[in-house]
This record gives sequence, C-alpha cells and structure tokens, in this order.
Amino acid sequence: MRAELALLTAITITTATETEEAIKYTLWSRQCKLAKMLKSSSKNAAAQLSATRSNINTLTLTATKLEIYALARPADGKARAATALALAAEAAAAAQLIKLKQQTDKAIKAVGYGHAGAAFITGFYQLLASNDNSNNAYCLDSSGGNANGAGEMTTLGCSATSDNVFVAGPGPDPGDLQATGFAHNDEVTSTSGQGTRSKCGFLKTAATLQSNAGFYSTRPANDKGLAHGLLTLNGANNPIAPALTDLSGKADDPALGFWHKAHAAAQAAANEKSITINNDETQRLKDLAR
Repeated sequence: MRAELALLTAITITTATETEEAIKYTLWSRQCKLAKMLKSSSKNAAAQLSATRSNINTLTLTATKLEIYALARPADGKARAATALALAAEAAAAAQLIKLKQQTDKAIKAVGYGHAGAAFITGFYQLLASNDNSNNAYCLDSSGGNANGAGEMTTLGCSATSDNVFVAGPGPDPGDLQATGFAHNDEVTSTSGQGTRSKCGFLKTAATLQSNAGFYSTRPANDKGLAHGLLTLNGANNPIAPALTDLSGKADDPALGFWHKAHAAAQAAANEKSITINNDETQRLKDLAR
C-alpha cells in the first residue's frame, strides 16, 4: 500500500510539473509577422530610391533638351525662357540628388536593422520548428491549437530572405509600424504564451546545465534571451515576451536596445517621401516655370 501511494504521488508530481508547453500561436505568429514587416523595409527602399533616381534622370534630360533648344535657336524669342527653364530643371535635379542621399542613408540603416531583426526571429523559430517528432513533439502551436504549427511559419513571415524582397514594393504598413513601436506586440506574461502542454522539452530552464538540458535558470542581467530578447522563460517555464509597442527610451536597454534601433531606422525610412515628376513634358515645363 505504501509503494502504491508513493507511485501515485510521483505521478501527481510529474503531471503537475510537466509543463514543457509549445509556444502559443498568438505569440510566435506575431513575431513572424514582425519579421515579415521588417523585411519589407527593403521593398520600401527600392521603391523610394528608384523613384528618386527616375526623377533625377527625367529632370536632367529636360534640362539638356532645353539647353540644346536655346543653343540651336539663339535668336528665337523663346531661347531666354528655355535657358531659364533649363536652370530650373537643373536646380530641381540637384535637389533630388540631395534627397537621394538622404533616402540612401536612411534606407541602409532600415534594411540592415530590418533584415538582421528578421534573421534573429526566423532563425530561432526555424530551430524550434526542427524539433518535430512526427508531431508527437513540437514547439509551435498551430492557429487552431493542439497541433504542430510549423507549416504556417513561411506564410506568416518566418522564411529565408529571397530576391523578391529587394524589388520595389510597399513598405511597412503604418498600422504595424507606429510612432513609438511595433503594434500588436504587447507584453506576454504568466501563462498567456503557453500552448499545448508536454510538447516542447527544449523550452525549459535548469540550474545545472552541465547535466541537464535547457536554459540557465539564473540568467545574467545582460542576457539577450531568445530571438535576441523577444522571448524568455519564466520560473514555471512559460514562454513570455516583452512589449514592443513603446520602445521610446529603450536605446540602452540590454535586451530591447536593438529593437529600439530597428524601429527608429524603419520609422525614419518610412517617413521619407518621393515626389512624382509629371510624365507629360508640357505639364512638367509648366511646373518648372512656377
């Protein structure tokens, strides 16, 4: 009887402490979406730089045509007007050249931080996705829950960078990239990031890592955590995440300093706007004459 009681007690203790849960879909999916948004910084950069280069070429060509006209017909009453318009076109092209430098400087930072951030997120979740034992073990809950969600990663944004993200296209959505931080990334605490239990033994802490699997339970203050600070484990081995919605004042934060800089770079690049030069040459001359 005493042996049976001991066995029941052991089973009860094991069940009570056997968390080892997968990460809840709402937590990991939003971070993959963040990776996708960060990668779109290169689409935005390509669109801006392409538009401004096109403006420079158009204005330079217009100035050249006007100069040729003025030189070819010096006695023409319109030659003086053509010369004035040529100077205006050259000045506008010079202004666009300055704009191109501003956009390039901001684009370099936005693309660099953006793709580095996306790589931090994607690399971590691809590692977790590889922990799959015929769906008996997995670390990422599916959107429906109680299933392996690894197959949903690519669509959400946790995928390797490809050439198509370096062509002109829409950049970060203003609804996602807000003035102070990244929308939809509120703090996750306690059990709100906890998915299906007994699925991911990889995500747990231990005091003696030399003889136990997991992550060190007493973490140093400057530890970046997982996915460069976007995920940590609390004392109950539940996955938790910091808030990214307000990153102001976080430049020197040990865990969030990088994300503060990534947000600032993305925001600065997104705020750059390219003007549209009229394709109609007659209207373009009227615009230059103003």
